[in-house]
Parts: sequence; structure tokens; C-alpha cells
Amino acid sequence: MVSFRDEKTGLPLETFDLWEEKLGVHTYTAASVYAGLISASKFAEVVGDWENMNKWKDTANQIKEAMKKFLFDNDRGVFFKYVNLDDGKITNVDKTVESSTLGIVTFQVFDINDPMVESTVKVVEEKLWVKNVGGLARYENDFLSKDRRL
Repeated sequence: MVSFRDEKTGLPLETFDLWEEKLGVHTYTAASVYAGLISASKFAEVVGDWENMNKWKDTANQIKEAMKKFLFDNDRGVFFKYVNLDDGKITNVDKTVESSTLGIVTFQVFDINDPMVESTVKVVEEKLWVKNVGGLARYENDFLSKDRRL
């Protein structure tokens, strides 16, 4: 995961989303890669592998900073579903509100009291909460839950 990143942004390279529908650099994927690298660095610390411990922790922190810079929509106060990159530049942004962006909390990338987290949770709840049933839709205008949403 250290080398499977865009050289200019520091974000993981494009992959498919959880639903195997869209190719891009997803907030969820970046969050899970961050968590994996943090876990690997802790394991390396336990076994005394200081070189990898530092490399993996530094890479995780670079991804975290890149998420703030490239994956957070300051105007709407929510993380993007995904972006597409070409030569380190964003060529496309999917602004669809997506429940998987809550991976920023699940994978402990950001503190629950971080303003980016608070605003993301609020937007996700406002847009995706399934009334009368509970739970969240996968994303805005989700064809699988269209008749049961909002």
C-alpha cells in the first residue's frame, strides 16, 4: 500500500468502490488504507521493526493529510464519494453523498469531534437516513433502496 499511491497527491490509486460500481479514489478506500498502515506500524513496533514502523506510520499520516486536501468538500462540509486523478490533478469529483464516507470514523482516521467528521455525519444523516425504517441508504438516489428512502 505504500507504493500503490499517486505520487503527486499521496492518495491510494484508483480502485472500485464497495459496491463494485465506480472506479476512483474513494474516501472509504483511503480511510481503510490509512487504518491498515496504522495497524501494520503498531505490529512492526511490537516486533521491533523500527524501519517499517516509521515508514508505515508516515505513509498513513500522508494519506490522512491528502484526504483533508483532496477528498473533503469544504463548501458542503462532507467528504466526496470519490475523485478521479490524472497526473496528480483531479479530473472528476463525485459529490454523491455516500454512507461509506463514514469510514473516516470506523477506521479512526479522524477524531469523532473533528469538525470535518461532525459535518460529514450530519450531511450523511440528513441525506441518507431511511425514514420509518431506520438505517442508511448506500448513497443518494440509490436504485436498490429508492422506493424505501426519504
